[in-house]
Amino acid sequence: MTAEAAAAESVDEPIEDVQSRDRRWWPLVLVFVVAMVVTTTAAVGWILLREPPKSPEALARAELRSAQLALVNAAGAHYTGRLTADDGTSVALDLRITNVGDATGTLEFGPGKVLTYLRVDEKTFLRGDRDAWMADGSSETSAAAVAGLQILRPSRFHGIDLAHTLKPAGLGFSLDPRADAGKPVQLGASGDNRSTVISDTVTTYLASGRADRIVRPDLDIRVALLSAEDVAGFYREIRAAVAALDEAWDSETTLSSEMSWDGPCGASCTVTAAMTTTPDPFTKITVPGVTPPVANAFVWYRMEFVIGGVVVPESGCSGILEMPGNGTSTITCDFTRSPSSSVTVNLKGRPVLGRARADALLQATDGRAERSRAKSDCPIDSLTGSPKKSGC
Repeated sequence: MTAEAAAAESVDEPIEDVQSRDRRWWPLVLVFVVAMVVTTTAAVGWILLREPPKSPEALARAELRSAQLALVNAAGAHYTGRLTADDGTSVALDLRITNVGDATGTLEFGPGKVLTYLRVDEKTFLRGDRDAWMADGSSETSAAAVAGLQILRPSRFHGIDLAHTLKPAGLGFSLDPRADAGKPVQLGASGDNRSTVISDTVTTYLASGRADRIVRPDLDIRVALLSAEDVAGFYREIRAAVAALDEAWDSETTLSSEMSWDGPCGASCTVTAAMTTTPDPFTKITVPGVTPPVANAFVWYRMEFVIGGVVVPESGCSGILEMPGNGTSTITCDFTRSPSSSVTVNLKGRPVLGRARADALLQATDGRAERSRAKSDCPIDSLTGSPKKSGC
């Protein structure tokens, strides 16, 4: 081999090695380029497809809906605050209302003018002293007559059905009237896990995701949700009050009476009273040509004798009489007197629910307790959704 050939060979070998090494890096370069393309494409896709950030109003509505759902699903609620009725009557209220609309509590017109409120199985009962009934609008005579008695009353209190208006589910759904129109809510003051959401005339103060206070033109109340255990205790508590409704004044029945003497009497006399009841239901339904049956009425009565200026109690001259709900029954009472004594007889009477109807209400109360528990066991998962559990 010549020197020239050796020199040529020594030059060719390094060139061949460089080309070989370059070919070995191509796959790595290709992988890097593909990876960069894929990464860039994914990043662009994420930017294009990701949900845009929510506005403060949208976040507020989401928080309001969460509070609404909690109220809708609540077993009951305890409300304290002030309510203004349709006729302008304003009362301070303290009411517990269950998810099926039974309720108990107080309505205060002013200091010392308080009516107790009991609502069970769609029937409303109020009780108060003379001053409370006068504040409610009764005359002094009427207020004195009903003072201290449970009175069956229409469901609407000065134009508002309290139990239906404040039933947790109904109140919860009413907190966002702007939602149906697709209008945004407004924001009020917020801070320390508290916020304020305004939807038309309804302002809801939220605390830790729950409605803490609700304000609207007719209402300003604080709200505390009741658990299923709280409501079970509520139903146990009201059983005694419901059982005692046998002597509650039945305002859906009117009573009139007439008294007479059975002929001339000497030392022993008999007085007869004819009592007539007439149905006067709060809701009147008339079907032409149909006369609905009328259930029997119960009347509490007591005769008071004033003989010679002295009030004389007479046994057998008081009690509860079951009689036709649209008819007349008579009672008689014997008494004795000296021949020269003057006699005045006063008959007091009022229609009452009676033992049978009170027992029926007590049974209905137990049934509504079960219904409330079953409703609590079937919460909904959205304001437009259905119960979360099957079989509800």
